Amino acid sequence: MPPLKQLIDKHGAKLLYAATIGALGLSFFGSVLNSRLLSKESFGDWKYLQNFIILISYLVNFGLYSSGGRLIAATNDAKKIRTYKGYLLYFAIGGLAVILLTTLVVGFLFPRWLNASLFKLAILMFPLFLVNPLNFYFEACYQGERKMLHMAIFRFVPPLTYVVLLYAFKSFSSGSIYYNAFLYYGSYFFIYLFLLWSDKPIFKK
Repeated sequence: MPPLKQLIDKHGAKLLYAATIGALGLSFFGSVLNSRLLSKESFGDWKYLQNFIILISYLVNFGLYSSGGRLIAATNDAKKIRTYKGYLLYFAIGGLAVILLTTLVVGFLFPRWLNASLFKLAILMFPLFLVNPLNFYFEACYQGERKMLHMAIFRFVPPLTYVVLLYAFKSFSSGSIYYNAFLYYGSYFFIYLFLLWSDKPIFKK
């Protein structure tokens, strides 16, 4: 039997494609489940909050992660790669700070864009919003390193975990955006922490 690495190298593209399609299916199923657990107003607020945070995340991307991914792809030095990852994580934390600042500005100055309930939820959950900048981080790093298996795990496991938890605790999530948001961002956050731990980035000044 071929070693696992050879199997992954040979069928990595197929694995990644299957994981991507599976993740899309899980996201769709999660939305359907949400629509049944929440009222129309709550479901609309939940989707609005998600899109609001995603929009801010894209606004502060600036192509930094793509540049970091190209640097990673251009070297085979493991220490350099881990150092580049450390710098990209600085960018991710900076992105989280911008998300918080933008949320505060919008919440206080433009309350019609973010009502009081969603503003309170965003402030309570803001550390977990780190998952949005980390999406760019993992996409760039794993593409640069050509880690198909890691990319597949990154795309498939978080939505799977969220759907499983949402279904398991649907009695708590029924009618509540707070439980829903915690399960969603918490699922991604803790899985991303595990992936970061396995990356072992190096942090330098």
